[in-house]
Amino acid sequence: MHVSDGTRETLRKMETAHEMWKHLQTIYEPKNDAQQAHTLQALVNYKMNDEQPVGEFLLIWQKKLDDVLTSGLEIHDKLQKIRTPSWRSSSLVVHF
Repeated sequence: MHVSDGTRETLRKMETAHEMWKHLQTIYEPKNDAQQAHTLQALVNYKMNDEQPVGEFLLIWQKKLDDVLTSGLEIHDKLQKIRTPSWRSSSLVVHF
């Protein structure tokens, strides 16, 4: 299978085949508004729990951001440049 370098690097960071499959589904499965909204909601609602290591939280957060970026959702350029979460408040512009 041929995948982009960025996708290959993301897949290498994943620990299970299930994670890889779900990620590949977000990239190659046909997109619709409901799927895009669900993917965005998963990112926005993701919270760190008290026992979760920061590194694990950031890795999962980045995977969720990658899912949003590959979902076909048109997102403001500033969000696309984010690779780690900002602890400051920011605005998110999404166009359907």
